[in-house]
Amino acid sequence: MTLINQAFIEQLLFKAMPDIDDAALEMMSDEVEPVLYDWVVTHLATKFNDEQMGTFADLIEKKSSYEEMYKFLEEAIPGYEEFIAKVYDDFEAKYLEDFAYFHKEMKNKYTDK
Repeated sequence: MTLINQAFIEQLLFKAMPDIDDAALEMMSDEVEPVLYDWVVTHLATKFNDEQMGTFADLIEKKSSYEEMYKFLEEAIPGYEEFIAKVYDDFEAKYLEDFAYFHKEMKNKYTDK
């Protein structure tokens, strides 16, 4: 099971770069996915006690089904749906903020002043 929503990544990249072509979208998706994965797992880990963390690690290691992983997360984290929506929203805000800053810096660096 993947913890990452691929449609979210594509929508995020289209927000950051509305004119992105298919090749760039694929390349950027491949680069964003592990960053988003680390973001999600880190935030999930803050909600687990030691036993739950062990169970979560086991589920990841054995590549559990979506249903099994979702069931665990819903049981382990009260208000899981709201929690994970906020985790994704916070990632989007941070990514877009960082992207805008990087774009501005690159523009300033390569534009005559």
